[in-house]
Amino acid sequence: MMRKTDFAAVVLILISIICFFWKLAFTNLILVGLDLFTYFYPYWHHTAQAIRAGRIPLWNPYLFMGVPFLANIQTAFFYGINWPFLMWLDTPKALAASIMFHVFIGGVLMYLLTRRTVGLSPQGSFTAALIFSLGGFAGAQVEHINQLNVIAWLPLLVMLAHRAIKSPPQIKGLWGRQAPLAAVVAVMVFAGHIQALYICLATAGVYVLISGWSKGGFKRAGSSLLTLALAITLGLILASVQLLPTLELARHSIRSQGLPYEDAVAFSLRPHLAAYSFLPPYAVKLDVIFGSRAFTEYVAYVGIIGLLLALAGVFAQTEEKFPWLGLAALGLFLALGKVNPLYRLLYEVVPGFASFRAPARWLLLYAFGVAVLAGVGLDAVSSHRLSFRAAWAWLIPCGLIGLLPSFYFARPGLVTLLAWMGFGVLASLAIRAVWRKTISPWVLALLLLVELFLASRGLPYNHPTAPQAFTSWRTAPLYMRAAGGEGQWTGRPLTHHPSRFLSFSPLTFDPGDLGEIRSAFLDTLGEKGVYDYVVASKQKEIMAPNLPLLYDFHSVDGYDGGLLPLWKYVNITARLYPGQEISLDGRLYQFIHRNGDCF
Repeated sequence: MMRKTDFAAVVLILISIICFFWKLAFTNLILVGLDLFTYFYPYWHHTAQAIRAGRIPLWNPYLFMGVPFLANIQTAFFYGINWPFLMWLDTPKALAASIMFHVFIGGVLMYLLTRRTVGLSPQGSFTAALIFSLGGFAGAQVEHINQLNVIAWLPLLVMLAHRAIKSPPQIKGLWGRQAPLAAVVAVMVFAGHIQALYICLATAGVYVLISGWSKGGFKRAGSSLLTLALAITLGLILASVQLLPTLELARHSIRSQGLPYEDAVAFSLRPHLAAYSFLPPYAVKLDVIFGSRAFTEYVAYVGIIGLLLALAGVFAQTEEKFPWLGLAALGLFLALGKVNPLYRLLYEVVPGFASFRAPARWLLLYAFGVAVLAGVGLDAVSSHRLSFRAAWAWLIPCGLIGLLPSFYFARPGLVTLLAWMGFGVLASLAIRAVWRKTISPWVLALLLLVELFLASRGLPYNHPTAPQAFTSWRTAPLYMRAAGGEGQWTGRPLTHHPSRFLSFSPLTFDPGDLGEIRSAFLDTLGEKGVYDYVVASKQKEIMAPNLPLLYDFHSVDGYDGGLLPLWKYVNITARLYPGQEISLDGRLYQFIHRNGDCF
C-alpha cells in the first residue's frame, strides 16, 4: 500500500520530469537529432499510417530498394504502449510524449524497486529514481527512443527477478512469480532494441547471481539463474510474433555472421575523457570534446552530489550494497571495450558480444548500480551506518586518478571547474549536515535535483528547434512529387515497377534561404537551434536516408545499421564506390563519388 510520502515522492518525480522537459511539454519545438530526425521520424510516421489504416506493415518498399518492415525490430510496431501517441499526435510530438512517459516510468519503477526490494527510505528511493531517470545516461539516450523504451523497464525487470528467485525453479507456481517477469521481458522485446534488451537481461542475470550467491552460495546462485532463465524463455515465447520474423531477417542481415572486431568495439568508453563522461557537463560542448555528434554514447553523469552519495553507499554498513556495487563495476569494465584487454576474449567466446557495437552502452549497468548506491548512501549517512572517515579517505585519490588524464587531454574551462568545485563543496557540507542531523535528507535530495537540472542544459533534449524543420517542404521533395512521386503505399502489389532515385549530394552547400531562416528563428532559437534547423532542412533537400519514407518516395538508399541492410544489398551497392570501406549501415550518399566506372 502506497503511503502519503510515497505518493508525494511520485508526484515530485512527475513534476521534476515536466520541469526538465518543459520545452517539449509546453512549446511546439521539436527534436531533430541525427538518428531521431532521419531514422525514427520516418519509421514512426510509417507506423502511424499503418495503425490509422488498420493494417500490419509487413513490407517497406521505399528504402534499400525494398526491405521487410515488421521484421525490423527497431520499428517496434507491436509496442502498443506507443500507439496512443502515434494515433493522436503528429510524429515529432508523439516521440516527445513517448520520451517523457518512459522517463517517468523509469523513475517510478526505480522508486518502487528501491522501496520494496532494497528497502530504502522514501528520500533514498527518490534519490535513486532521480539519478536513474534524469541522470546523464538516460538523458543522453532520449533520442535513441527504442533504447529508452527498453531501459525504462529495467527496474521492474530486476524487481520481478528478485521476486521470482524466491521460488524454486519448477513449473509449480510459475504463473504466480515467473509469468509477470516473462511479460515484462516480452514488453521489452516489443520496445525494439535487441542490444538494450541484451544488456538489461545481463543486468538481471548478474543481480540474481550475486544475490543468490550471497544468500546460499553456489547452489542458490545456480538455482536463481535457472529460475530467471525459465522466465526469460517464456517471455521470448510470448514475443514470438516479433522475434520469429526478426530471426528470419537476421539470417540475411549484415549481422548474420557477427561484426568485425573493429566495428564491435566502435564507441568504446574513452578513459582519457572520463571527466566528461562521469561529471556534469557545465558549460561544456560535449560534441567538441568527443569530436562527434554521437557524444551521447559516452555520457553517464550522476551529479557531484550523486557521486558522493554513491561513495557513501559503497562504505555503508549493509549487505544490500553488493549487487549494485557489482553491477556498477561490471558496467565500467565492459564499457571500456577496445581498451579492455579481456574484451577480445568476450567477443570471441560470449554469445552476443560479436553482434553489437558501442560497448559504452554497458554504462547502463554503471548508471543503474550507482543510482541505487546513492540511495543507499543517503540512508546510511542519515542513519550513521557508514565509516565516514573511510569514505573521505578514498574519495580524493580515486577521483584524482580517474579524472586527471581528462584535464590533460581536454582541459575544462574556468566556469566548468568552478561549477564542479562548487557543487563538490556544497555536497560535502550538505552530507555532513545530514550526518549531524542539521538538515533533512530531503534537502540533500532536492539539491541533487537542482544539480541534475543544471547539468541537463547541455543535453540534446534541451536544444529543440522549430517544428517547420519537420513539416515544411523543401525544393527537392516538391519537385519529385510534382514529377511523379508514387504516393502512399497501400499494401497491394504495384502494377508497375516504381521509379527509384539515389541521392549522393553532401551537406556542404548553401540552402539558399539561410538569411531568411536566421531572420525568422535566430531570436527564438539561438545559434544552436538555427544550426539544427538548417541541417534538417538540408537533409530534406538531398532526401537523406530515411527521409524518403516520409514522402513515400522509392529510394535506392537507406539508413539502419541494425538488422538492415541485407548482405546482398551491401555487396551490390559496394560497386558504386569501389576501393572504399564497405558501408554497413547504408547512407550511400556519404560514400559515392561520380566517376566513369559507376555512371
